[in-house]
Amino acid sequence: MNQLLLTNWNFMRVLRLLAGIVLLVSAFIHRDTLVGAFGLFFIFQGIFNFNTCGMGGCYTNSCATYKPKDSNLEKDELVVEVIE
Repeated sequence: MNQLLLTNWNFMRVLRLLAGIVLLVSAFIHRDTLVGAFGLFFIFQGIFNFNTCGMGGCYTNSCATYKPKDSNLEKDELVVEVIE
């Protein structure tokens, strides 16, 4: 748990934490519950490094793309069949 909290601090993680703190302070000043909920959400994201890709999910190289064995498009023919 300490390793999760103390390592991998980058600009976006700090920005999410600071944005959450600003939103939470603004929620207390204006007595706005919805803004407070967003503030807590951003603080949670900043502290635990949880973002839209999951915990460290954006740093993985798991986006494999399909590459056909023969990528020569001149050999392939497009057959269109018109049904009337």
